[in-house]
Amino acid sequence: MDNQVLFFLIGFVIAILIYINSMNAVAKQIEFKLAKEEYERQKRLAAMSGRKFDINNKFEED
Repeated sequence: MDNQVLFFLIGFVIAILIYINSMNAVAKQIEFKLAKEEYERQKRLAAMSGRKFDINNKFEED
């Protein structure tokens, strides 16, 4: 195989891996945002109904 083709394939694979990694990070951010919105919704519902709500420190802001 020609060296140019080999370097192109290596660069292409690295670019694909970087793209996959960034898409995974975006998916985790979206998942966290949705979980936080659901947490806030459950917290509001608990406050309206007067029941006790377990606080999750991961979603609470200082």
